[in-house]
Amino acid sequence: MNNEKKKITMMFILIATLLFGLVPFILLTKRSGELQTGNMLGILVVIIIALLAAVIGVKRIKDLKQGQPVEDELSKKVLNVAGARSFYMSLYWLLAIMLLQPVIADILFDSEMLDAEQALGGGITGMAIIWFLNWLYYQKKGVN
Repeated sequence: MNNEKKKITMMFILIATLLFGLVPFILLTKRSGELQTGNMLGILVVIIIALLAAVIGVKRIKDLKQGQPVEDELSKKVLNVAGARSFYMSLYWLLAIMLLQPVIADILFDSEMLDAEQALGGGITGMAIIWFLNWLYYQKKGVN
């Protein structure tokens, strides 16, 4: 039980660090005049991830207070299946970024091509979203 409390505390510390780190990014981006659609989308994704993590943390606290285990066999299997399926889907996501690079750069950043940071950030963000959607799907549907 004590180990689970440490994990939950660390989770909330990481959420706070993530949100506090977002503030200087927003201020610096706004000051330099580079607050574009792509940057706003990235900020929105970080805020959504922080909120979802906070909801999961609160749920884990409630489960811990009721004496239920935080992780059981089903939740471990859901994580495993979601991770495996999202890996293959992420390969297609990265391929789509590569093929549609000029279109994505024009729409989100008003440029001709994506630079390395933008492509890498889009890849990682997309992979996280794909994993979360897979996790949510298998959490509701169940695994066979």
